[in-house]
Amino acid sequence: MADNWTRRQVLRRGGFAATGLAGLGLAGVAGYAWPHSTAQADARPDPSSPSSRSGTSGRTPSTPSTPSTPTSGAIDEFVTRSDLHPPVIKIAQTAAQTAAQTRAGQPPYIFIAPRGYVSKSIGESGLMIVDRAGNLVWFGSPIGGTPLNFTVQQYRGRPVLTWSAGYVNAAGVTYGTSYIADSSYRVICTVKAGNGAETDLHEFNLTPQGTALITAHRQLSANLTSVGGPARGSVMESVAQEVDVATGKVLFEWNSLDHVPLTESHQALVGGTASSPYDYFHINSVALASDGDLLISSRNTWTVYKVARSNGAIQWRLGGKKSDFAVGPGAGFSWQHDVRMPEPGLLTVFDNASSPPQEPHSRALLLNVDTTSMRVTRRHVDGARGQEPSRAHGGSVPAA
Repeated sequence: MADNWTRRQVLRRGGFAATGLAGLGLAGVAGYAWPHSTAQADARPDPSSPSSRSGTSGRTPSTPSTPSTPTSGAIDEFVTRSDLHPPVIKIAQTAAQTAAQTRAGQPPYIFIAPRGYVSKSIGESGLMIVDRAGNLVWFGSPIGGTPLNFTVQQYRGRPVLTWSAGYVNAAGVTYGTSYIADSSYRVICTVKAGNGAETDLHEFNLTPQGTALITAHRQLSANLTSVGGPARGSVMESVAQEVDVATGKVLFEWNSLDHVPLTESHQALVGGTASSPYDYFHINSVALASDGDLLISSRNTWTVYKVARSNGAIQWRLGGKKSDFAVGPGAGFSWQHDVRMPEPGLLTVFDNASSPPQEPHSRALLLNVDTTSMRVTRRHVDGARGQEPSRAHGGSVPAA
């Protein structure tokens, strides 16, 4: 075993599995090394390779030993760590499909943050790394509350683990802090919104400039008569901020009420009082466009806004009541999340379509965005010409 291997070998109930397990303390996961690819039974992900997340030299890890079925069926159990109860993850694909993904160079590990969001989770809330067969590779109990957005990103040219954590109120509004941990699982930075805004847990997106794009919100007094509410009402304003991670300084701020009227919302007026402000916008992602501007997703207006990073002006709207685009068959979305532009002219969108449901199922979309003809079409994948992209099993995902 490598000299820098400092994590424990853990005995699973019913059989042996070499699995990294740790609990995050106030200073992070102390005493546990970054997962490395070693012998067959010790294969671990190494997110130091952005393309493969494999070993330190870019090698693909050997196949881990097959874990035994836990006695509980849905919750993993360990003789040597009886205090930990992560959920069992089942991947709905064959071994041949997993092998094909590996040959295609797809990242072999999946990052998951199971938690109780609108209902009680199966198993313990935490931070999990699993392989493409669903086998547990690493588990950590997060600080800060309910975890979201656990992933690998780059900060100052080095790979880091990032997540957000806090709590969700009865109205589905999130509050908390975002965290950055180094390759030894130590928390090295925490990030919160500035200028009096409350940090929202939906987004924590690091940029090559050492900044973080985050979502936030403020409660403000507002005239709600345009949506059937009181003249002296209360609204939840959504905020996008770019924050310098090292100093916490807010470098850019965009406020929804300065640019988007209440009447663009698809959310029926609920509350509108000081104790229950109207959540008309509900920001849930902010990401870089290919030209350096920002893409801001509003769940409750069903719209993606391209926003100038220089002055906050809206360059175009995709979706919603005031869309600037003609939308091709199957390319529409509602209550969407996680908008990204991985390459010029391509958007990825999670079409939540839920609460209230607009479609039978949630789905992932690849959208071709033509800003010359101002038309958006769905990109077909896996040769499924004329068919919908794969949809999530079990109906639409609850609102978030």
